[in-house]
Amino acid sequence: MHLISKNSRITVVIVCAIWCVILTVIFDRYAYQIDAFDARIRLALTAGSTDIRNFDTNGLPISYSASTGRKFISPFYVVHYGLMYSNNLVKRSERVGPEWFEDKSVAYWNLPPKVYKQNYFKNCADWVVSHISKSYGQAHLIYDFDWRYRNYPNGGLKAPWWSGLTDGYAIILLLRAHDVYGDARYLQAASELYSSVLTPIAEGGSLNQFHGHPWIEEYVDPNANPADMSFVLNGMIYATYGVEVYEKYTSVREPQSAKLYQSIDDNLQSYDRGYWSEYDAIGNATNIKYQRVHVALLERISEITGDERIKRIRNRWEFGVENAGFFWILNSHWGYSQWQFILEYLLLILLPLFLAFLLCCRKVKKVVLLEGRKEA
Repeated sequence: MHLISKNSRITVVIVCAIWCVILTVIFDRYAYQIDAFDARIRLALTAGSTDIRNFDTNGLPISYSASTGRKFISPFYVVHYGLMYSNNLVKRSERVGPEWFEDKSVAYWNLPPKVYKQNYFKNCADWVVSHISKSYGQAHLIYDFDWRYRNYPNGGLKAPWWSGLTDGYAIILLLRAHDVYGDARYLQAASELYSSVLTPIAEGGSLNQFHGHPWIEEYVDPNANPADMSFVLNGMIYATYGVEVYEKYTSVREPQSAKLYQSIDDNLQSYDRGYWSEYDAIGNATNIKYQRVHVALLERISEITGDERIKRIRNRWEFGVENAGFFWILNSHWGYSQWQFILEYLLLILLPLFLAFLLCCRKVKKVVLLEGRKEA
């Protein structure tokens, strides 16, 4: 005698199948949001807080490292948030120069500031000016903390080090500040950073060579061999934006940005995994956030260069974004994020099976009791 009817078993199978399909679609399409939520859970467990980044009274971003337990100011995020402040505090009608170009990738950087005040934009620009160092012969915003980095020489960067991305991207912030406030210090600082990012690393700058093409290096440890550095894609693009903006703003006689854009075009295949992208050229795939950023960056690069090949790559990468759960897991290097993501998915998949099992046990127990009463 079957304690569970055939119809009941079929119903359970159908319900579980529908649940698996729905959950798979959710985890695939909303992988970025799920991963961001998971990151806050991990931070809460390690630091007792879900705040990855806070802001001081001047609007400067204060970051927190769960691995070291240290709070610090990252020069990149001062620039990043300074640009966000400028976009929100300066009227659109007043943003007319090349330094005010629309960067659609900003929308894909998480953790926007909760408060915007007029002086926050200027505070960030002033911080950049006051923290430029020429201790290595060229102007840099020096990073005073170590940074672990998979496949980078010696496992990461040892303080002090600098970033061609930060130095190049800061040019845009400084030129916006010069446009708004008219202070010559901003233009002078932008000029120094422009010269720095186009100076070879061996001479204290940030310019490297990648497959025979000029490449602005995002992560520069002065003790590392330039040939072994990481050649980060988004870092090169953002730094090139800064170079381009400076050359248009000041009418440079021999602009270099066209060569840099051509270098990006010629080297893009080194970052193409089909429907996903590489973060750098030393074997690190992008996470979901940077995949979204790459798609937005390639959209503008394709408009600048007019290269149809870049448009095709961008469209493939966008398909990867739309199905991020699958392609992220397929292409990424496994760590806490991936294991937590998969574990949550499997637990939720098994949940209806477990509930169905409990209901079946309850029904079987009820049938057995009824049979026992009949026999009595």
